[in-house]
Amino acid sequence: MTLLLLGFGALLGADGLNALFFDLGLPHLYTPYNPIRLATGLLTGLAMAAFLVPTFNSTIWQTGLDVSPLTGLSDVLGAIALEGVYFVAALSGSSLLWYPVSLLAVLGVPAVTGLIGALVAAAATGRTNRATRLSQILPWAFGGLLMAAVFLLMTSGLRFALFGAGPMDLPMRGLVTERSLK
Repeated sequence: MTLLLLGFGALLGADGLNALFFDLGLPHLYTPYNPIRLATGLLTGLAMAAFLVPTFNSTIWQTGLDVSPLTGLSDVLGAIALEGVYFVAALSGSSLLWYPVSLLAVLGVPAVTGLIGALVAAAATGRTNRATRLSQILPWAFGGLLMAAVFLLMTSGLRFALFGAGPMDLPMRGLVTERSLK
């Protein structure tokens, strides 16, 4: 199962490299396609959850819980089925589904980076394996989300410094005109 989950991450990496090669005008296997990017991203998110949740549990809780959300192939297939529902909803074009899909997408990144931040904060302060109640992990959750916010602001700032606002910036630079959009 570990190899399968690591393979999900490798698929994302391969798709990302292909997109980079396409953007740089280098030889690439296929034209980047958003549904493929979504599928590989969802599978990688599943793999991250499978590794992060037990790590968080065994680091934060006093009992050193090593509870994994995915304990067997049936769990992985069930999670993939749920991701399939999300995938179909995201690509459906239904305005009714845009809000829940967008909300889940927007909350996923801070949740994962916040979980990693909480782990780093607990380890850095030497306060691992101390929580016995849910209320005791609130400082770690807050610290993790704060670290996630700082990380995301730094990476967004770096991206903006290197590339500007992206497509929104192109009309301001005169690179996109109404004629070029037609």
